[in-house]
Amino acid sequence: MSKMVLIVDDSRMMRLMVRTNLEAAGFEVVEAEDGDDGIEKAANENPDLIILDAVMPRLGGFDALKVLKSDSKTAAIPVIMLTAQSNTTDQIEGWSGGASEYVTKPFNPATLMEIVQKVLGEEEYNLQKKERQIEKLTVLQKLKERTGANGRSEGDGGDR
Repeated sequence: MSKMVLIVDDSRMMRLMVRTNLEAAGFEVVEAEDGDDGIEKAANENPDLIILDAVMPRLGGFDALKVLKSDSKTAAIPVIMLTAQSNTTDQIEGWSGGASEYVTKPFNPATLMEIVQKVLGEEEYNLQKKERQIEKLTVLQKLKERTGANGRSEGDGGDR
């Protein structure tokens, strides 16, 4: 029996592209247009994996991720964030919210399929990897906050 993947994205073209690649790899695919629809379909369809965009109407992906991970019916379903939101703060929100992977658009469809296979192929997804990623991104965010546009730390007058 093939595994089912739920694609949650407001872009019809993005859903079509991801669906085409997933079906070519033998997956069954269900689609949702926004976070609310995605939560409902996740609860009713019980997919093996959810691919979730961040910015959508009604309920965005980060809020949908929180709901999915707090509901006992959907909490164990791995989620891959697939979004144009590439800044460090958004990545931290995705990883700390429970995403198994965070992929930014534009993306290579072959790489996405490898990530899908990896996430679905592991019995217990590597929690330590997520924790290390959150740590790295948090450090990077702090460095960015302390570093001005000229590359100097705040308070560094350059006269040392």
